[in-house]
Amino acid sequence: MRRIACVVVTGGVVVLLGCDATSPVTSFGASATSLTASIAFESNREGSPSIYLANGDGTGVTRLVPGMAPAWSRDGSRIAYYSDGQMGTPDVYVIDPDGSHERYLVSGQDPVWGPGDREIAYRGNGGIFAIAADGSTPPRMLIPDDLALPRPEGWSDADHDPGWDESPVWSPNGDQIAFLRVDPINWDWGADRNMYVINVDGSNLRLLGRSCKIPPPGTGSLPCPVTSLAWSPSGSSLALSTHDIDTETGALDPALGLVAANFDPNSGDQMDVLYHGIENYLGHPQWSADGSAIIFDAHPDPASGLRILALSLASRAIKQLIPEAAPPALATYQDEHAVWRPGR
Repeated sequence: MRRIACVVVTGGVVVLLGCDATSPVTSFGASATSLTASIAFESNREGSPSIYLANGDGTGVTRLVPGMAPAWSRDGSRIAYYSDGQMGTPDVYVIDPDGSHERYLVSGQDPVWGPGDREIAYRGNGGIFAIAADGSTPPRMLIPDDLALPRPEGWSDADHDPGWDESPVWSPNGDQIAFLRVDPINWDWGADRNMYVINVDGSNLRLLGRSCKIPPPGTGSLPCPVTSLAWSPSGSSLALSTHDIDTETGALDPALGLVAANFDPNSGDQMDVLYHGIENYLGHPQWSADGSAIIFDAHPDPASGLRILALSLASRAIKQLIPEAAPPALATYQDEHAVWRPGR
């Protein structure tokens, strides 16, 4: 059984402990708010990707609608998601959690709700846009793909193709957006993805992270591309998924990390690693409304597909939140992109 590293941050002190990825969890230690909030997630357990809902304890799983990447509105009354349109391009939709009032919003993907649920930011053709959540206004450009972005130390213009922007996440107070710039030349598991933060008015653009140093079993020295990210409810930090190279096997060493919102990627500081995953992938971290836990998708054991896991920041315990699907679910199904319902 492979050992993994679990980290808990207490009073600013990072404590690194050993734990087994497949060990049963007897005490999750998250708050009652986290464990009772409804969950929306994406799964292909019945074939094509669809949005599912479940109770906070993982029971009562029901299929809502075909689609991907669900995002709860901040008041918990609606869900935005995207689905492949008739022309083969992704389209953003909004639906009530009871399955009513489904409507097309705009062509795009990766929707995320803004302050007051007035706007939805998304990845569109040519950059990151925002549109009124009720569709009453045309899309407005927030971050164009050709926006000049600061480079990490040691990078020249030749090292970075213009690429494209994706995965926008609005800060809790609505003043900033964090996003990823992807280098298409290396668009694979080792792709270059720099993480940036910008004010909604276009000011104060800064590089938040790319390179990281992950404690063993990673090498602790290689650049670590950020593959997904999420603001904490307080706005003071961001959870992110990344990976390094496992020195034992040469495989990718996925990790769930934490960086301060004012993190300086050129300072040489290590990000806080909360959890080492297995089987090359870990993604889509999302916070509980009270900030006591982080939900994400990863492989709970080498023989399993992606499942929805949660990490308690207080106890460092890992819990599989959505139980195994019963037949006739596909044997190779994947559960991913889970989000807790805010304030419910």
